[in-house]
Amino acid sequence: MPLVNKTLCLLTYNITQLLFVLIVAFFCIVSLTIRLYFMPHAQESRLKDFFSHAYKIPLSDELTNGYYNNEENTPIRRIAVQTLENSFYSKDTISQMAKTERIKVIVYGILWFAAILNRNTDLAWVAIGAQIIFSEQLISRWLHVEWLNRQFETIYNDLFKLLKNVTKKINSEMLALEITTKYEIAKSCGQITLSKKIFERRKKENDKKWESIQKTIINVKNNKKLFQSVEQQIIKA
Repeated sequence: MPLVNKTLCLLTYNITQLLFVLIVAFFCIVSLTIRLYFMPHAQESRLKDFFSHAYKIPLSDELTNGYYNNEENTPIRRIAVQTLENSFYSKDTISQMAKTERIKVIVYGILWFAAILNRNTDLAWVAIGAQIIFSEQLISRWLHVEWLNRQFETIYNDLFKLLKNVTKKINSEMLALEITTKYEIAKSCGQITLSKKIFERRKKENDKKWESIQKTIINVKNNKKLFQSVEQQIIKA
């Protein structure tokens, strides 16, 4: 049996179709409003906060507290460590989100294929299932999350290796800016809002991990300075 029999109940059929159109239009307007207004506004505020901490110059009257508290002396180095901090928390949050998205895709996929294989299933239900599965909120969102997960992980690993290795200053600064740009491009192209709920739930655990990572970077930097000092003394001798 169809969802609404047009022949038997024309009024109900027309109301159902009208409601469907209104719902689609509503979600379209909401989606466009978020993408064209709220997301750019949030991105602008985030970048102002990022560079305010990097250059120690307030670009906004609303700056975050408790973030970007590294002990680096130069703006370029602070940018690199701040991006490392961002990518560390982002990759953890997105990896947890990816687990949820995989489960959702598997469950909806199984239900949809079961409906297709059942000969008694009305084609209207199959069509609705297809619209749900291949909408931006399921398959497309899952692929975006998986791609963003991979990008954050790669960016974090590249920056961590860069900050630990002893390289020429010009090369390291150039690479740091390049990787920072990759991070911003990934966030922009991914079009995924990271889950605040997951971030807050894992914050205490990740804060401890981040403190350990910062100490590792600081120790490497101090060892590098000591090595350069000894090297200069040997040259002078």
